[in-house]
Amino acid sequence: MLEIKTQAPPIFNLHPTQRASAVRTLMLKISVITGWTIPQSEIKGILAEQFEKLLVEKYPILNVIEIEFAFRQFGTQVSDWGKEMNLSLITEVLNLYQYDRREASRSASESLENAIKMEVMTEEDMDNEIRGKIELFYQLKLEGRKAPLWLDHWAEVLVKDRYIKDISQVIEFFNWCLERNITNIYKKD
Repeated sequence: MLEIKTQAPPIFNLHPTQRASAVRTLMLKISVITGWTIPQSEIKGILAEQFEKLLVEKYPILNVIEIEFAFRQFGTQVSDWGKEMNLSLITEVLNLYQYDRREASRSASESLENAIKMEVMTEEDMDNEIRGKIELFYQLKLEGRKAPLWLDHWAEVLVKDRYIKDISQVIEFFNWCLERNITNIYKKD
């Protein structure tokens, strides 16, 4: 539905001659899609004129591709009780379509907003994440299991937390903790 919004110019952007031609073509297609009969003679001309005005007044942002789509999707859901094509039936279908169009746009907009919203982590959040990785690393070492690869930037947090004075002391620090069987470097609160 969202793709067809941009496949043709909106009704209000069409030249009056193009719009009149589009309306007459739409009337034929709507009749084929829904089975509604098109009124004959002068009433047909009046319907075309009023249909065009309706589109300009109430549905100016829709394009002809969307209008066709609307009738394929919703035209068969409207009870016509054997009536000829009229503005009331047309309005009912286009209102159903516009509601779905708005919902699809809103949903797409929310999805885009959610995709764009990225959790902004503070420096403290990032340090806490690293503290958790350090603790996991240490717990694996305590159990004698092979620990994941060491990442040098973790040492900066150990310096920041004053466990070591320099990042070159990392291995010494872990060995010292292991020798003393210290149960945790960081405790989770």
